Amino acid sequence: HQQVKKQQFMNQFTHHLRNGTMDRLRDKYRSCDILLLDDIQFLSRKEETQKELFHTFNELHGNGKQIVMTSDQHPKKIAGLEERLRSRFEWGLIVDIQPPELETKIAIIKKKCELNGIHIDNEIVNYIAANMGNNIREIEGIIIQLNAFANMMNQSITLEFAKNVVKNQIKERSENITIDDIVKVASKELNIKPSEIKSKSRSRKIVEARRIVIYLARSLTPNSMPSLAQYFGMKDHTAVSHAMKKINEIIENDENFKLLLEELSNKINTNNIDNDKNL
Repeated sequence: HQQVKKQQFMNQFTHHLRNGTMDRLRDKYRSCDILLLDDIQFLSRKEETQKELFHTFNELHGNGKQIVMTSDQHPKKIAGLEERLRSRFEWGLIVDIQPPELETKIAIIKKKCELNGIHIDNEIVNYIAANMGNNIREIEGIIIQLNAFANMMNQSITLEFAKNVVKNQIKERSENITIDDIVKVASKELNIKPSEIKSKSRSRKIVEARRIVIYLARSLTPNSMPSLAQYFGMKDHTAVSHAMKKINEIIENDENFKLLLEELSNKINTNNIDNDKNL
């Protein structure tokens, strides 16, 4: 079983090539039962390295061994990749791995807590999952921070305590989220047109969607109640306050509705991260 990053493979290849010990490299990689190779897109135009990987691939595949590779793009789109390697990469199952859904993130956080011997209740787990994006290393770091700060301060990990610890990370993320972003995601998930959310319609479905967007905008952006009232064409900030009160009442009595809000928060944060990557 060999698990290796692209850079490690290339560094080892260069080292053994210089020292005339390529047989050692071949023995190492061609005798394993499972080869996991990460970031293969960086092999682009590395002709000698690709040649060695080609023969290693053939050896392992011919002996019925397992090969798993990751890349940030489909093999067809990797420039500077030899055609013979590209065709072999396409022999197996190609899977597009998307950012985890909220339920998956919750499961990952619970597992990380278990592995690190940290106990936090479900409400805090859900809050972290919905608000901390999709970087699992970053999420694990927050969990460790929570535990360390709680031990130093001799305090139990409450939701308020957790919010204080992660507020800077969430603030950085929320500064890039706009109300339009929230309307776009919420309207898609709630099957309502963005224009309907901003309309004067009193339809129950649209009123609820509008309240949800207002709640998320207050939670995920620095917009004040007056600015939200202006955006939605409401009379003044008291209408926004009323919408917030209604949503909080539903949250208290409907766990499924609370999960819906958390799922929407997760999708909005994910959408924001994806937009940042495209800039």
